[in-house]
Amino acid sequence: MMDFVLLTPAELITQSGVLSAFAVAIAIIALSFMAGEGFSMPSIKAFAKNEAFELMVTAIILLVAVLLITQDGPFDLITKGFMLPGIPPEQACNDWKQVHGPYNETTHTYARGNLAFAQADYFLGCRPNINVTAITSLDAPNMIYLDGVVLRKLSFGYISLMTTEMMVGFFSGLSTGIMIPIPSMPALRLDIGVVPWIGMMQINDIHTLIVDLVGQLWAAFAAQKLLLLFVEDTAIGVFLPFGLMLRAFPFSRKTGSTVIAVVFAAYFVYPTTILINQQIWESIVNPNPADSPNPNWAPSDSCPDQCCTNNMQCLNDSDCCSNDCRFSSSEPGIKRCATPLTDFTQYRSLYSVCYDSKTPEQINSNLQGQAEQYYQGLESVYFQGSASDQRWTKTEGRLEDFWTILQHKADALAPTGEAIALQDPKRVIVSSFAMVEMLVTDVAQFAMIALVFIVLEIVITLTLMKDFAVLIGGEPRILGMTQLV
Repeated sequence: MMDFVLLTPAELITQSGVLSAFAVAIAIIALSFMAGEGFSMPSIKAFAKNEAFELMVTAIILLVAVLLITQDGPFDLITKGFMLPGIPPEQACNDWKQVHGPYNETTHTYARGNLAFAQADYFLGCRPNINVTAITSLDAPNMIYLDGVVLRKLSFGYISLMTTEMMVGFFSGLSTGIMIPIPSMPALRLDIGVVPWIGMMQINDIHTLIVDLVGQLWAAFAAQKLLLLFVEDTAIGVFLPFGLMLRAFPFSRKTGSTVIAVVFAAYFVYPTTILINQQIWESIVNPNPADSPNPNWAPSDSCPDQCCTNNMQCLNDSDCCSNDCRFSSSEPGIKRCATPLTDFTQYRSLYSVCYDSKTPEQINSNLQGQAEQYYQGLESVYFQGSASDQRWTKTEGRLEDFWTILQHKADALAPTGEAIALQDPKRVIVSSFAMVEMLVTDVAQFAMIALVFIVLEIVITLTLMKDFAVLIGGEPRILGMTQLV
């Protein structure tokens, strides 16, 4: 099946069964016409003429499909219209390039395949690349390389949140106690213990739901990517010839037309809907640099010594506070740090350290100050605040990236562990509550965007599939799916 991906449009016609379908249709027409002439039966001759007309319609359908899938043809031109300005067309997943060939700067095409699938595949996310060398050398940050957009962000987010959940779960269940036997009742024991972070148990339960939701979002986008790859591999090479074959016979013509309509909708409309979703996504996370800076980002005077904030120029993802260095939507060839839809990197750990704190006292002071800001914000809003009070911002209480510190400042690992041991349980619980409150809001926003994407894909694809089916004489109602729209 993968062989069809490597074929040119001309090779696809000759090797995928399309010619066999046309040969069957021509044979039916010839036999019908000869029978009508031989037996002087006008009805059979009329049937042959009608079949010849249907064959001409089938040929037009095939011609349209071939013209659309031709490199730098109408489909590629339409795709470029849906692509964002400033996004280079050669931006594609490495595994996709290995199958479809490199991008040709002269013809502005790939050797095999269309731009729509390259861009849609990259937007959904690339397959992870496992670095065997990093594994053997225990280079944890570089063991797995992720590229693309959505699945990469969700993968980093899921791993980060799972790390936080591990720490929250550890502290929420941490307890000390002693068992004192009762002399008069030897079967009973008096258990006296202390659970310093018992208030984090409810936070741990909420955090578990958040992590599960992120995992479900990852599965939803992974399913979209698998469907995209399946459509690209099979629609033109397998299902289009099958539909043409069914259309060659009068008794299965409606079914064949329906299959062809599904092929056109899946191959030409579905990836285009993903590009529309990319437009929506980029308008949120990568706004015009002329816009005012995002208020949730703190100014950085020493970029890239620490990290670059929104709209600052960058080269790699690691240069950005958001870990997301993207091509600018208005400056071709220029990469800038993007505003994340959900900045999971802020929530990788409750006990994050930024700037160059080296001693346990400095680390503990930094964390205590952040917790105090959260505590004051909670008090003013929930207990004695009014409607005119300003809510605290993420910048004021951001808990910086714990794993980034481990990666770039490995010598701070021991002081960080000591700082955790010195934490005031009350401040830890307050910080945890504030973090989970932000997580619920941001992950819910992410889930809503994902739901909108799926609805748009279903509505647009099924609507145009119905139109295609009606146009070529197919069945517009398939298993009740089109009733959704």
